[in-house]
Amino acid sequence: MASKVASGRWLIFRLAGDRFAVDIHHVRELVPLRDVTMTRPPEVPPEVEGVAQVRDQAIGVIDLRTTLGMPSIREATDRIISMLEQREQDHIHWLKELEASVTEQREFTLATDPHQCTFGKWYDQLRSDRAMLSQFTNDDLALTEVIERFDIPHQRIHAVAQQVAEKVGEGKAEEAQELIDRTRDTELKAMIELFGRCRDLFRELRKGLLVIVEHEDNVFGALVDSVDEVTTFRSEDIDDIPAMTTGPALVAGVAKAAEGGRMIQLLDIGAIAQQCCGTGGLECQASESQATTPEPATVAS
Repeated sequence: MASKVASGRWLIFRLAGDRFAVDIHHVRELVPLRDVTMTRPPEVPPEVEGVAQVRDQAIGVIDLRTTLGMPSIREATDRIISMLEQREQDHIHWLKELEASVTEQREFTLATDPHQCTFGKWYDQLRSDRAMLSQFTNDDLALTEVIERFDIPHQRIHAVAQQVAEKVGEGKAEEAQELIDRTRDTELKAMIELFGRCRDLFRELRKGLLVIVEHEDNVFGALVDSVDEVTTFRSEDIDDIPAMTTGPALVAGVAKAAEGGRMIQLLDIGAIAQQCCGTGGLECQASESQATTPEPATVAS
């Protein structure tokens, strides 16, 4: 079914692993969030990220995630960082508990199978689910490599429990302790370094990208996770979506990506501008010109 949404060139970007697009006609430029100074005024709606200074111009910024009812980048990042910190502490505690079981001559009751600890279950799912891995790493090769490097030290740490049990069973408690100490200095140290590197890369990747948008007399920034490409959709590539029963219809249509066939939600930038700039929650700058839009695909994110 053909859509009333206009055909033409669209900027495709990601939010929480899903793909969205805006008409390139409205995109003025892309600016990495790390390159701007952002302040958040008091008592603004959740969808307002703040005010960014972009080349001496103050531009109001919305978080498109929050605008569309998703957790903000900040909230999602904090949850992942907290999870990684907890999984790191789990393995520090695991080795301490193994050591205590030897010292106190009692049974070790924590998981010895690397696939059964909390991290192992999450890790196995992440590596086996391509979409989940893509969303987590944002397809970043450095972060993907760090994820892969967890496998060997993680398996080796859990394997130590059986080796320690054998030493204790042979009455070689000192050798069991030496094995634990060596594991702390090698496999556990490697795991701690990987957790730290993973958190650092994750924070860097989740700083987001500002899409500076012009619509009629409004100029504002829309915070997105990352930008994929600029592509052309023909009218026959675009379908309408069912009318929403409540709230503003911020998604005007859907299109199918040429690669992989995944659906891309096409945003109605006019509706977004009306919701965010028309309520007083966001201070939108007046557009000074309708200059030719720079090619977003060439702007580094």
